[in-house]
Amino acid sequence: MITHVQTTIATQTDVETTESIHSAFDAKGRLPKQHLVDSGYISAGLLVNSPIDYQVQLVGLFASIFIGKLNREKDMRSTILTLTGKQKP
Repeated sequence: MITHVQTTIATQTDVETTESIHSAFDAKGRLPKQHLVDSGYISAGLLVNSPIDYQVQLVGLFASIFIGKLNREKDMRSTILTLTGKQKP
């Protein structure tokens, strides 16, 4: 289901649009509790501020960009823990 479409100029990065997407969802009364996004839409600031400003938890892979080469099995669990605050089995 498509709930929002936003077109931007080519030089605007995905992460620069996340807050405006939340604002548009809020204006429509359609804010999700969890917003599943790819790594381009996540930053440390958004992970902290989205729950405060919009009561939206961003969920997606983020830490792997900064950690470098990961031990996939072990570090994937810690990445999920970092993003959701919950340990996945």
